[in-house]
Amino acid sequence: MRKQLTILCLLAMLAAIWIPASAFAAPITIQADKTEAARGETVQMSGKAEASSWITLRVTDESQSIVVFDGVKSDAEGRYRFAFVVPSAAAAGKWTVQTGSGTNVATLTLTVKSGVVSPEPTPTGGGSQPTPAPTPTPSPEASVKDGVISVKPAFSLAQDGRSVASLTIKPEDLQKALAQNADTITVHADTQTAESAVASVSAQALVDLLKSGQPIKLNIVLPFGSYELPLQSLDFAGLASRLQTTADKLEIRIKLAKADSKQSAVIAGAIAGLGAKQLADAVDFSVEAAYNGQSVPVTQFGSTYVGRTLPLAEGVDPSAATGVMVDSNGGLQFVPSVFKQEDDKWTAELKRKGNSLYTVIENRKSFRDTASHWAKADVGLLASKLIVQGVTADAFLPDADITRAQFTAIIVRALGLQEQSGDAPFRDVTAADWFSGAVSAAAEAKLVSGYEDGAFRPNAPITREELAVLMNNALRFAGEPGSGKPTEQLLAAFEDSDELAAWSRDAVAGIVEAGITEGKSAGRYEGAAPATRAETAVMVKRLLQKAGFING
Repeated sequence: MRKQLTILCLLAMLAAIWIPASAFAAPITIQADKTEAARGETVQMSGKAEASSWITLRVTDESQSIVVFDGVKSDAEGRYRFAFVVPSAAAAGKWTVQTGSGTNVATLTLTVKSGVVSPEPTPTGGGSQPTPAPTPTPSPEASVKDGVISVKPAFSLAQDGRSVASLTIKPEDLQKALAQNADTITVHADTQTAESAVASVSAQALVDLLKSGQPIKLNIVLPFGSYELPLQSLDFAGLASRLQTTADKLEIRIKLAKADSKQSAVIAGAIAGLGAKQLADAVDFSVEAAYNGQSVPVTQFGSTYVGRTLPLAEGVDPSAATGVMVDSNGGLQFVPSVFKQEDDKWTAELKRKGNSLYTVIENRKSFRDTASHWAKADVGLLASKLIVQGVTADAFLPDADITRAQFTAIIVRALGLQEQSGDAPFRDVTAADWFSGAVSAAAEAKLVSGYEDGAFRPNAPITREELAVLMNNALRFAGEPGSGKPTEQLLAAFEDSDELAAWSRDAVAGIVEAGITEGKSAGRYEGAAPATRAETAVMVKRLLQKAGFING
């Protein structure tokens, strides 16, 4: 009997050891009060999760753009609820609604119809209905001086009770400002304590500005951030076609909104998970075109990196600070960003070819095995900016080879690109591979191409020739044109230049001209040699400085 009890105890102990931790986590469920909704309709979601836990809520449209990003805490029994109004700027189609985090998520599909209805008030806990938001009155007269339009906003309350500052920019004021400053029109407004602001201007007024043939930027400057929109990046005809009208009837709206309390809680959790510190309020930047009660978002700006600034509460160390975008999973992703000080005030300028929710963090990261390495400073800088990662929490392996997939992922992060879902266009990269999203994004941006047999060879060490091609493509993607100096002249410094493959020569010359590399050893480039993790970190840092994506 004693022997049997002993065996049973041992079996119980083994079972306790081998049950994975995930088995104890209650799976998240989700359900909706409707499967189809029109713009302006309220959608109610509910489900169950771990009791008294914060749950990230993400709603994305077919282009993977974030439409709703929120957070809610479940009650003592694990129940949670949330509601959102389908924005008037929504793109019709199949939306993905997801709750949870990591691998413990619940997902459903919501079909958004092209019709528009008046927004429904979101039910409150007491069952009462909120007072409809008043329509803001037109902005008072503006003044124009030295290319700056000073607008006095009109204030109102949004449906969620948050204050909104509305700015109306008149065509005649734009023309006055352009006459005073030929390339940048600044619109300044004191939005006081408003939590969001909308600047509206007719598309025809912007088209008229571009008739000069010169690139023009419209810079909206508010107390909690600014947004510099290159007008030539707007596809007015395409936006008009999507709204079934003509460009002269469109209204362009530029929106800046501080993160609400729930979004802020999710962001704070992500920052705490890094052991980092938040340096600026999180602000959502967006642009839309509107006509006759309908609108469409402007999510991409072609080849143009759009600048936006966030004021910082205190001084910063540019080597440890970085702008970040809140991605669709509630995580933080590097955004090209530089830090400037003027009159004891610090600002961060963030650059990206798209819109989203952004903030600034201070993050310091180092690795045990780079403590006395020649690349210590550059590895630590890129790790602090969330661009490179270690092989473990405290090991970087600086002298190890780096694979083609690993380096591609680093370049995608460095350029502020979003990873793409689905299979990559290479026969040996599947959606299940950790690097699939990065390789897909790099291929879409024309940064990488595969071999003649259709393979990418993601796990092969990247050679210094291959690295040069990807690095040179990244420079051009970032907007660095190069001087056009003859390739042979630039390669003359390398005694082994005649050993470089024909397909790599222009690229090697390009990164030499940009100051990204001086070769592997004195007088030699060694193009066929595999690149090391330390070498790539140093060259990526120089690329970012050359492109103006980090402080020099």
